[in-house]
Amino acid sequence: MYSSSSTYYLTAQCPYSPGTFFVLYKITNPVTNPVLSAVNVPVTSYNSPPGANQLGGGTPTLETGGSGILNEPKFRNGFIWVVHSVRSGTGNAYSAVRYVKINTATNTTVEDGAMGVDGYWYFYPAIEVDKDMNVAITYSRSSNTEYAGAFYTMRLNTDPPNTLIGSKTLQEGKANYVKTFGSGRNRWGDYMGIWLDPVDQNSIWMATEYTESPAHTWAVMMGQVRLLPYQTARIFTYVDSLNFGTKEVQTVSDTLKFNIYNFGSDTLRITNLSNNSPQFQMASSFAYPIKIKFNDSVTVKYVYKPSSSGNTLDTLKITSNDPAAPVRNFYLKGRGYVINPAAAGVIYGVTGTQANGVLLNINRNSGAAFGIGSTTYNALDGVSIRPSNKQIYAVYQNSSLIRLNAAAGDGYPRTPMKIANVRGIAFDTNDDLYAATVDGKIYKVNSSNGDTLFVGNSGISSLYSIAINPLTGQLWGISIASQLYKINKVNGSSVLVAAVNQPFTASIAFNHLGRLMGISGVSNQTGKLVSIDTTSGNATTIGTSTGFSGINGIAISSETVGISEVQGTVVPQDFALMQNYPNPFNPITKIRFSVPAGNNSNVNISIYDMTGKLVSQIVNQNLSAGTYEADWNASGFASGVYYYKMTGENFIEVKKMVLMK
Repeated sequence: MYSSSSTYYLTAQCPYSPGTFFVLYKITNPVTNPVLSAVNVPVTSYNSPPGANQLGGGTPTLETGGSGILNEPKFRNGFIWVVHSVRSGTGNAYSAVRYVKINTATNTTVEDGAMGVDGYWYFYPAIEVDKDMNVAITYSRSSNTEYAGAFYTMRLNTDPPNTLIGSKTLQEGKANYVKTFGSGRNRWGDYMGIWLDPVDQNSIWMATEYTESPAHTWAVMMGQVRLLPYQTARIFTYVDSLNFGTKEVQTVSDTLKFNIYNFGSDTLRITNLSNNSPQFQMASSFAYPIKIKFNDSVTVKYVYKPSSSGNTLDTLKITSNDPAAPVRNFYLKGRGYVINPAAAGVIYGVTGTQANGVLLNINRNSGAAFGIGSTTYNALDGVSIRPSNKQIYAVYQNSSLIRLNAAAGDGYPRTPMKIANVRGIAFDTNDDLYAATVDGKIYKVNSSNGDTLFVGNSGISSLYSIAINPLTGQLWGISIASQLYKINKVNGSSVLVAAVNQPFTASIAFNHLGRLMGISGVSNQTGKLVSIDTTSGNATTIGTSTGFSGINGIAISSETVGISEVQGTVVPQDFALMQNYPNPFNPITKIRFSVPAGNNSNVNISIYDMTGKLVSQIVNQNLSAGTYEADWNASGFASGVYYYKMTGENFIEVKKMVLMK
């Protein structure tokens, strides 16, 4: 109630179908001697709206709340404004927004109008009235070609009766939404509202639900609308930034957009739109000045193409004739990431919940492991390395593919797979990806879009890991009972080869020489690295322990090129680590080092950033005596100082290098 009255009002919908009236309750003298009375106010006949369909469909449809009065009516100067959703359109298959203005002195309707386009559903409307009795209504809207988005409409008090201006976009829907929590209801509309600004009573604020990305996520967009203009040009945007999220370096994001509105009586003239970073690129084309009339808008589109890893923040400066904000700052945000390839010969492992989804480096000589970094996923299952680009793929929640940065461990979504209960994956030498479900079914998976092709049923109970021998192309599998099988890649049939003599060896991978490696130990036991004879199943333990439990998968790059021996040099007598060259460099540098005769230990060269964080490992193997060169490609790293450390038998040395882009 925005104006005083000795009477307090309540409204209710008609209890019958179709509805032909609203019930208007009046409480007179509510504080001293309350008396309740009721009167039926005749309105245009209406029916309850159906559920709302949406782009992509879904069962059940979006709940629309019926024809009830689901938002507070507003009282001002002797009138009550009421809004609700009603059935409409061809075959009464759709819904519309309907508002009614009631004269409380005569108990009659002064206005009774509806707005809705055939083929659309309008639902959960909310209404507000400003100090000059202008009206704004917000609501969600969807169609067979439109996700559920946030919209609004309005009318001036001087407009012809029973008319609204049509839908204005507050926020387009971004994804399909079906979420029932087992209730059988696709619930919607709990967070819808509209309010008058207490300071500026010609400004109205809205909170309206829309669908966010990823699918089955809802969000609320806050927006402001002014029904009477400021006396000068006045720039306004409903959001102050575009956030592109994470995007792989040198790839282009989806196009994001925002609207610039004018809430002033003078035409808004935008004379320039400019930002500094070339990583954010405008996808709109304008001729300056851009002219915007009162309550009109222009759409600005941007894409993000990161050139390096890390967070990027840029300022879009909007220059206009708005005297209150001649230069309006709008922010562009994004984060670039790099999928660094797997290093030659390194055994990578992924962990489950016991170690919170960490990417591991497992030493092939000692069996000890260290965490390269958190994948940001709480648990991972199968893992494999794509031969063509050496990128590490892993399985998340038994149904989605992610990619892992071999240098730091961080993971990023690739694609959902159109199958469930996947436990093991393996790339063939031609980049074909095979996936195995726990119940033994074998599929080929498109690693780009998740499409699947059923190969056949192996008949293996509790199939936990698969691997392909890069020398023969043979697909192998192992069960939770440590039974080792050959699997036919054409029809999925399997042949039992042997029982591995280590319990719970449920993670396997081949190295580039065709040697089968595995991890033994159940999820609550510390895993051990083993070498498996594919003829007898005999497994030899390497070292004592990895130091990690719950290692759900291992993978080894089939690449044999990692370092090269410098020919014609004298056999070194001592370990030596030389200065990298070139230095500074961009983006590739060479590191030369020497290994003496009689060396019996593993040689390791690792790269660290300024904070001491391990970012890459370029050498990790036993080497015979000689002088070698190893390349480090830092294309995915930021400019700065890095350190490289070499360790060998009783030898440690660290040197500094500078990446300058």
